[in-house]
Amino acid sequence: QYAVVHKQHTIYDMQGAALGVHVKHVADAQFQPIRARQHVAGSNNAVAKVFKVTDSKQEITLGDSIVPKPSLLDLSTVTLTVADSQQGYIVGGVSTRTRWSRGDVVVMDVGQQQTRPGMVFGIYAPDSTLTHLGKTYSQPQLKQGDLVVIATFATTSFGVIVNANSTIQRGAQLRAP
Repeated sequence: QYAVVHKQHTIYDMQGAALGVHVKHVADAQFQPIRARQHVAGSNNAVAKVFKVTDSKQEITLGDSIVPKPSLLDLSTVTLTVADSQQGYIVGGVSTRTRWSRGDVVVMDVGQQQTRPGMVFGIYAPDSTLTHLGKTYSQPQLKQGDLVVIATFATTSFGVIVNANSTIQRGAQLRAP
């Protein structure tokens, strides 16, 4: 089973380096082996790569890609655990918005080596400083909410915001709740 995906946007870390590409699932496809015709010049009975679209959610356009369909997460095996030494940032979302709230799915710059589905992180406001009369003061970090990891990849993870006290922005820090 394969998925046809359409590139949505590139996800960048806090320093501007590309972490990956967010894609949208537009259709399902199955591989259909078809033998080449014998009378075609130079044919050696090779198998052509042909895919049959089995379910379409929107139009497939030039530039869309076919990738192996990922397996679904079995929620019965997921247990909630609290992040302890893991830290990271919210670097984006499943859309190009830069502000999120409760129920939104966000992208974290923490990969599958450091986290797993079910891990709970606290969300803290980005570092901010205040300068007054030449002196710089750093404000205490304010907890904005919590998120639960729902999917992990090599360099990023998806998390759903389950609690939010205020609007959460790109750059919010993730660490132990």
